[in-house]
Amino acid sequence: MKTRQYKCIANFIEGISIQNMFATKNVLICCLLMSCSATLSAFELSAHAGDSESAPPNSIEAYLASTKKGADYVEIDVWLTKSGKLICQHDTGTTRKFTSINKELADYDDADLKRANLASGKYAHMGIVKIPTLEEALFALPSRTKVEIDCKAADETYFEKIKQTFDKIGFDERRVVFNTGRAQTVKKFFPQASAQCDLLLLQEGETLFRVNGWFMSKDRIPPHIKKEPLDIGKFIAEMRQKKCDVIAIWTAHIDVASPQFKSAANALAEAGFKTNAWTINDVQTAKKLPPSITIITTDNLIEMRKAFPKK
Repeated sequence: MKTRQYKCIANFIEGISIQNMFATKNVLICCLLMSCSATLSAFELSAHAGDSESAPPNSIEAYLASTKKGADYVEIDVWLTKSGKLICQHDTGTTRKFTSINKELADYDDADLKRANLASGKYAHMGIVKIPTLEEALFALPSRTKVEIDCKAADETYFEKIKQTFDKIGFDERRVVFNTGRAQTVKKFFPQASAQCDLLLLQEGETLFRVNGWFMSKDRIPPHIKKEPLDIGKFIAEMRQKKCDVIAIWTAHIDVASPQFKSAANALAEAGFKTNAWTINDVQTAKKLPPSITIITTDNLIEMRKAFPKK
């Protein structure tokens, strides 16, 4: 990151003699200002299920609202139903609260999609908000918007269906980051897309641990959660073998300003990985992130965009 920040300054300093120093001072000052601006704009923002302040999460209305507020990526949760439809929702429990349809998302049929209405609770004033298919969601997005697909299935049929959708509407796979444990399968179907793999962390004192699942509270860690000290070299080798491009770092239970986390994030960047810190909604916390972080996934898009202007 520092190399990027100061590269333009180095280019001007190199070869400058005493005689032309004053002639170049204005350009050098301008370059310094550009460097500061680049630092402020370092992070790309991914809108977590769209903009849920404006519309129900994982609705086309939420996706479009997030693009208007400056999201670089829109995160979309995608399920494959038994009827063969790719639908956009996070989980059955959340959808049930909105729609009162007492079925698993994977069991939804065309009739369920037709009658499901997400416009309830604080969104009741919107009248009707439908559960979108992946095709509908991607078709609605502006061409400049990138997409983070959180995969709710991992078999080849699932990715084949997504490929068929891309082919049908001419969607460029280079705009997509797939969040999945099956990076090699992603590369089989989408060689030009990015595959994102999780790094779940827990910090205790000065030690970072890699854990095998997420949990709500450090004080009540479920017994099935296993932890081991993070060996970043070993992790990097594992991710390279899996063909991952982006590392999604769960930050809920770590100090993002700690030297231990900074060292891990920098090692990932130096190894050529992009990094996605999730889910961060507090601007002050985001400002403590190492500049080697690439993407922030957030529900607080407006304040984050103010703090980190678009590149």
